[in-house]
Amino acid sequence: MPEPATRLLTWRFVVITLSGLAYFCGWTLLYPVLPRFVEEELGGTGVSVGLAVGSFGITAALLRPIAGRLGDRFGRRVLVVGGMAIVAVSLLGYLAADSLVAVVGLRLLFGVGEAFAFVGLATAIQDMATDERRGEAANYFSLAVYGGVAAGPPIGEWLFDGSDYARVWTVAAATVAVGAVLGLATPSTKVAGASVQAGWIHPAAIAPGLALTGALFGYAGFVSFAPVYADSIGMKSAGWVFTTYAVLVILARLFAAKVPDRFGPLSVSAWSLVAIGLGMFVVAAVPSAFGLYAGVVVFSAGMSMNFPSLLALVVNRADPNDRAFVVASLSMFFDLAFAAGAVVIGLVVGLTSERVAFAVGGVCALAGLLPLRAAREPKIAVIAAVVDRAD
Repeated sequence: MPEPATRLLTWRFVVITLSGLAYFCGWTLLYPVLPRFVEEELGGTGVSVGLAVGSFGITAALLRPIAGRLGDRFGRRVLVVGGMAIVAVSLLGYLAADSLVAVVGLRLLFGVGEAFAFVGLATAIQDMATDERRGEAANYFSLAVYGGVAAGPPIGEWLFDGSDYARVWTVAAATVAVGAVLGLATPSTKVAGASVQAGWIHPAAIAPGLALTGALFGYAGFVSFAPVYADSIGMKSAGWVFTTYAVLVILARLFAAKVPDRFGPLSVSAWSLVAIGLGMFVVAAVPSAFGLYAGVVVFSAGMSMNFPSLLALVVNRADPNDRAFVVASLSMFFDLAFAAGAVVIGLVVGLTSERVAFAVGGVCALAGLLPLRAAREPKIAVIAAVVDRAD
């Protein structure tokens, strides 16, 4: 694998980031629309919404390690373009969906494409950064993720206009297809040597992945139930809640992109978990539009630094020949946590209320501090050894 260039913001870096922007903008059009589709058109419950929203994590998680191995062997471009093509097909499939089973099936197919597309994009970006700028590169690339989250939901609300599901599905698929075309700029360079780490999960990703799981339980609850909760407290739309969250994350990552590298990814990820937990507690404690927006401000501060810090941590601890593998391993935790989090928070909503569910999400975020301690101490070597023996 060629050495990364000293200059980070090259034309290729920018085009790959724009590819990611189109991709994330495309499928986040569904954020405010899919829960309503399940509830209003299919007669689903809170558990049904959680299952429909989070089920993609099952296939995505199972295929992440395979995607990582393929990316290290055949290059990143095949993951980006092929993955986005699969996602576009899954989005078009909603035009014919008429049951919860069909929706879950399409979400599982979406997870297949997401497994490949995200690993390809994130690894290609890390390929272009030196060790000292991993967190900065991850922060800049994440602007594509949160730019999509900022633009997608309000555009989805506008396209939906109260009833037009078909228009949302079609535009979402077309936008992801644009991302696939831009993704052709992704280098197809293969790694120079053989994979160093055997197994299904890279040991360097275990403790950081468990910490990410804590954060994602809160995030899954926010994404899945903020639209329904906004309706219950008299708000006309949750679209601007998502936009506020995304814009704050974007601003943090623009003006604080070097924070993980400057203060250390472990310390920054720990503080991010605290902020995520506190933000969820504020939303739970103050049942009003003010409380929701105030909680989102605190919550977004934590989410802005969480994944970039953890990504920089695992990439720096892995051999370059396993870079896509370790990225895939960390993102696998993302998928599992989102899938499990959406279902668990859905169960809590069904048994209690959205407010209690948000508080549970906050507790889960704070619990993520425990595996971070293992990542800081020699215990991580013991965990890695157990994984190696199991393989």
